[in-house]
Amino acid sequence: MTDNRDRHNTVEVVTAGQAFENLRLHIAEHAGEPDVEAGWARLCQAMDEERPTARWRRSAAWLSWMRVAKVSVVSGLIAASVVLAATGGWWPAPLGVLMFLVLADIWRQQEVRWEAEEHEKRERRYQKELVIRRAARAARRDELDQARRARHDFEFLTVVVMPAGCPVGHSEGAAADFTGMDLSTVVLSKLNLIGAKLSGTILDGTSLRGANLYGADLSGAALFRADLARADLTDAILVGADLTGADLGGARLAGANLSRARMTGTVLSNAVLQGANITEADLSGAILSAAELSDTDLSGAVLAGAYLCGAHLHSANLSEASMPGANLRNAYLYRANLSRADLSGANLTHAVLTHAVLIDTDLSGADLSAPSDLQDVTWSEKTLWGRYRSEVQRKSIPIGRGRYKLNPQGGTTRDTVLMPSVPV
Repeated sequence: MTDNRDRHNTVEVVTAGQAFENLRLHIAEHAGEPDVEAGWARLCQAMDEERPTARWRRSAAWLSWMRVAKVSVVSGLIAASVVLAATGGWWPAPLGVLMFLVLADIWRQQEVRWEAEEHEKRERRYQKELVIRRAARAARRDELDQARRARHDFEFLTVVVMPAGCPVGHSEGAAADFTGMDLSTVVLSKLNLIGAKLSGTILDGTSLRGANLYGADLSGAALFRADLARADLTDAILVGADLTGADLGGARLAGANLSRARMTGTVLSNAVLQGANITEADLSGAILSAAELSDTDLSGAVLAGAYLCGAHLHSANLSEASMPGANLRNAYLYRANLSRADLSGANLTHAVLTHAVLIDTDLSGADLSAPSDLQDVTWSEKTLWGRYRSEVQRKSIPIGRGRYKLNPQGGTTRDTVLMPSVPV
């Protein structure tokens, strides 16, 4: 008996609205048919459109109090009228009736006011509950839509596109072919897409986080603001791809071909691009902090305003690269080729430029560490040193063909060599 009482006390009380909502979710999860969804949507809409009536029913306690008050007032007036009639004649009776009518009118007006206030309170409470119910239904509907979309994506990738029994993205002697398809709503995170054919595919905003795209063909693909963080794009082909605003943080792009790719504002922090081909790509405003770019070909690339703090550019080819205003603070440019590059206004403080080539390079307005820290740097008569011109002249020696060596390992011979006038 005690157990039954305890179980009765612990029963969860739910409202009718909550019960209907649970029933709708149950039908949606287990049935999922379009007609069921449509029918339930009509029922929910009808429930939402319900509004309280013009007059709300008062509570039992309030009605009881009103009844007692009215009876007391009327009884008092009758008693007063009888007493006055017994002691003073007939005139008190009409006076009592008049008083009763006046008080009844005042009471009626007060009752209407109380009723209006109660109606307004209940209306506000109803609207608040309605908003909460709609928000809960919308959140649950989004969860169901996401789950349904994930199931559809899985069926699309494993049944529609892939041969039977083959893993996603790779099969014996063939790779998944998504050429020209619109996959902007498909979730491809952590999928195996080795060698997949994604040329011209629309992947704007698609999540490819952690996906394996080794050797995949993404030439001309639309990857605007796509999530490719920690994805493997080793040896992938991304010629002419649109990676504007995409997230490639921590991605592996060693040996990838990114020539002529649009990468404005792309995040490549901590990405591995060793040996990649990024010629003539637009990396304006891109974030490449701590990126691995050794042996990378960036010739003719646009890196205006790019953030390359701490980037590793050992033996990188940056010839004819446009890098005005780029931030290369603490970058490692050992043996980097910066011939004919535009580094005007760039920040190169504490950057390592040992054995770097600065032939015909524009460094006007650039912020360098002391020229004495630049070891074995090769430059030419057309190199623009800006405010560092005089000091560079004093610390350089000619090496022939109009070229000079700054701070050579064997020391300078300024006292015996006449240095030419170096342009600003």
